[in-house]
Amino acid sequence: MLNFFRKKEEHLAPRGANGSDDSIPQMVEHQAYDLSDAAQSAGSYYSEKSPEDDSWIDARDGYQVMAAHIFKLHKRRQYFSEDLVIPSGVALRFAKGQYIVCPADDERLETFCRGVVVLNCEAAMTITSPVVTAICTRLAPGTDQIPITASQHVQVVETMELLAGARKAQNACFVRRNNTVVIWCDHVEQLGERAKDLEDKMMKFVWTSSFKNNTNKLIPASSSSSIEDSAIHQFNQSQARFRSMSVSDHGASPFGAASRAASIAPSNPYSDSHAANMSPSGSDSATPTGFNEAGDPEKQEQPGTEERTVNYQAPLQHGLAVGLDVLLCFFFISKLFKLCVIDGNWMRMALSAATIPMFPVIMFFCDNVIGVVFQLLGPIRHLHQNSQHYSGKPPTRITGRLPHITIQMPVYKESMQGVLIPTIDSVKKAISTYELQGGTASIIVSEDGMQLVSKEEQAIRHEFYEINNVGWVARPKHGTDGYLRKGRFKKASNLNFTCQLSLAVEEMMSEYRPQTPGALAVWTEADETELYDRCLEECLPKLHPLAQAKGNIRFGDLLLLIDSDTRVPEDCLLDAASEMTQCPDVGVLQHCSGVMLVTDSYFELGIAFFTRLVNFAISFTVAAGDVAPFVGHNAFLRWSAMQEASFIDPEDGIRKIWSESHVSEDFDMALRLLMCGYITRWATYSNNGFEEGVSLTCDDELNRWQKYAFGCSELVFHRLWEWPYRGPLTKLFRTFLWSNCSLHYKFSACSYIFSYYAIGLAFPSCFALYLVQGWFDPTLLPNAFLPPFQIWVAVVVVFSAGGNVAQILARYRAKNDTLFNLVKEHLLWIPYMMIFFGGLSYHVLTALLSHPLGINMTWGATLKDLEDSNFFIEVPLIFKKFWKVLLLSIGCIAAIVVFQLPHVLPLEWQILGFFTYWPLLLLCILHILYPIALNPALLRFSF
Repeated sequence: MLNFFRKKEEHLAPRGANGSDDSIPQMVEHQAYDLSDAAQSAGSYYSEKSPEDDSWIDARDGYQVMAAHIFKLHKRRQYFSEDLVIPSGVALRFAKGQYIVCPADDERLETFCRGVVVLNCEAAMTITSPVVTAICTRLAPGTDQIPITASQHVQVVETMELLAGARKAQNACFVRRNNTVVIWCDHVEQLGERAKDLEDKMMKFVWTSSFKNNTNKLIPASSSSSIEDSAIHQFNQSQARFRSMSVSDHGASPFGAASRAASIAPSNPYSDSHAANMSPSGSDSATPTGFNEAGDPEKQEQPGTEERTVNYQAPLQHGLAVGLDVLLCFFFISKLFKLCVIDGNWMRMALSAATIPMFPVIMFFCDNVIGVVFQLLGPIRHLHQNSQHYSGKPPTRITGRLPHITIQMPVYKESMQGVLIPTIDSVKKAISTYELQGGTASIIVSEDGMQLVSKEEQAIRHEFYEINNVGWVARPKHGTDGYLRKGRFKKASNLNFTCQLSLAVEEMMSEYRPQTPGALAVWTEADETELYDRCLEECLPKLHPLAQAKGNIRFGDLLLLIDSDTRVPEDCLLDAASEMTQCPDVGVLQHCSGVMLVTDSYFELGIAFFTRLVNFAISFTVAAGDVAPFVGHNAFLRWSAMQEASFIDPEDGIRKIWSESHVSEDFDMALRLLMCGYITRWATYSNNGFEEGVSLTCDDELNRWQKYAFGCSELVFHRLWEWPYRGPLTKLFRTFLWSNCSLHYKFSACSYIFSYYAIGLAFPSCFALYLVQGWFDPTLLPNAFLPPFQIWVAVVVVFSAGGNVAQILARYRAKNDTLFNLVKEHLLWIPYMMIFFGGLSYHVLTALLSHPLGINMTWGATLKDLEDSNFFIEVPLIFKKFWKVLLLSIGCIAAIVVFQLPHVLPLEWQILGFFTYWPLLLLCILHILYPIALNPALLRFSF
């Protein structure tokens, strides 16, 4: 039991004898436990100043004055009952487990303080106004939530002793027997605003219900059958039935019967998947005990599964692209055939084997040719409709029991203040909204940086996670006690470690949890929590002796995977829960993301522009009927589907959710889910409310492209020395090609994968064609190979000209922006895009070659915040990172110059002509400009 002590502050003015509002009540400090030494040394963003700090007022005195001010202010607003039987009070957190409470002379606030300490909120207060009494005295026993508004369902507990088990994210809880509603928040300044907002909503709720039920008024209230009114309508009906039954059974006032009813155990707040175990009947907890609304004709029916059509525009587009690809390959073969017929040299036909690699490499180019036509002339209406793989409109929101949603966030050593705190604050707002709508949600942080940072930083993270009810799992450092963090990109193994611990805990709990109906009938939330704590403590050292975890790490029915630099919309979880419930075949609901800018650098703005273009292109294609991609964040996943798609890792024999042997673990997950019969879906109805950070430096973006290229290579090909006995193609890719996935998606996926090969081959093929045209023209090139200049013109026409015009008109037709703004935006970023894509080829090629050749490549975590830099810092970094490509580009430029000099080389070795050397010269210049022109810190010339 918590141990409290009371301390009267002598220096505060005593409470007035008449108890007027102008008097200052006495304060009391409640203390549960002291801060640990580590936490005290580290401090936190909530902690007080040390005694050595210069301050004109002691921190404790300031808290006491604030508590007295809040109490007096809300007493003047009549938020506190005049009935002395009902206690009222305010509590402010002074330190961990310590609260300043006002008034101090009311012993009945002890239970309130105990509950507030467990909730671990910054500020809390009771509201005991007449409207609260009117609501509480009329509640049926067993009611666990009240639909104050259509989107805000406030939880209900029977007594103040049960306040500690309330859902913190709701920020409010009715205490039925005490005729009280308790509100809390994490910022003292918001307490008054919260109180006023809830008081107004409660008054409107009471008045609306009373006005509609008034049969004596001349003008009857208009009936409403909307889904938003259904929850309030059902609530009114259930409460009315209770009052009528109470009057007939007891012959007394139903209000007294309601207040004397025995309390019942609240439902498990963590996961609906265990709701049946918590209640023998397994009935909806939103319905008061003893009342079954199944026979109520006016009960709101759950919306049925939406009939979603299949759009065949994307299959047609990919089919035409494949046809164009085949046509270009046959043109090449036909030219070879004509030459062989003319001169009889049939050995030249051996060059037709080049069509085998050429077909997949130019597929992305052909896709864009057809895509430009469709964006210019094709329909645009499908962007605002729903189809099998696309959601342009939000689903019909479900009512009743909602699935538990777990938000999982992998974390490394990101800044708390600049990255983690804003992200978790954003998620907390979404959780609060969802819980007020009747659902439950929790946060799990997969902490890969906890055991890498300093003790002081660890203490800060511990305190922040505890204050915000965040569960976290931290695995040991790489190489510590023989533990290895597997994978080139450690995200997959980080997520797997959390999943393994959660599944182990669930398995042990299912073994220890009572199985008989009689035992389940008396099984309470406290029993479930105690069992969970015991199982977590037992499972943690079994996974690894150095593993750490705390808080709720149990996964719900749905999983929202986010990055550490993400912003989520406040009202997004209910839509996702509704869509995933109505469509059980959806394994991944991927939301289209907006861009969150953290700096004002032109590089980040350029990448943000490119990201928006990519997202619109994906939206257009998926809405047209293509299979939606899974990009690894801002996506809702079905937990049962993830477990079904799990696999046994042959390296260690452990069942895993995420692939640790693939850099592109998201693409691997999508393929496995598709092959299990689930579908992926792309949603845009959040209107870019999901925001993601983009690369902050050109070096970081280069790492991203190399990681993607390496991931595509390892998805498709084995290493070279494995080809003789395993074949060139991986088992996963072969399984995908022979799976029952739609044929057009197989071509679409291959088009994306081999687009990296098209970019990587740009540099070597351009150099090779430069030599071939210069030395063998006109005997070979015009009749067999396309000159490099013509290839460059085709790329410029299709991607730079056609792509921009098509995007402008398609976005304008979709009403994304005005035509003038779109044209101005695209023209502004054309030079940027030219330098960006022109400088990628060499770096992508190194990643593509590293995997089959067995060259080790590793990447760190993506930068989430930008450190200050200057000219003298950037120049050495550029030479360290880019010296190879700079040397190669300068060498190629020197070769171009030398091959032009008539006095240096004989005529047969000279390569003349602007159209011959221009593509290679431009490519080399762009590779040199990439680390210079796209580096804002360098071009600022700050020292």
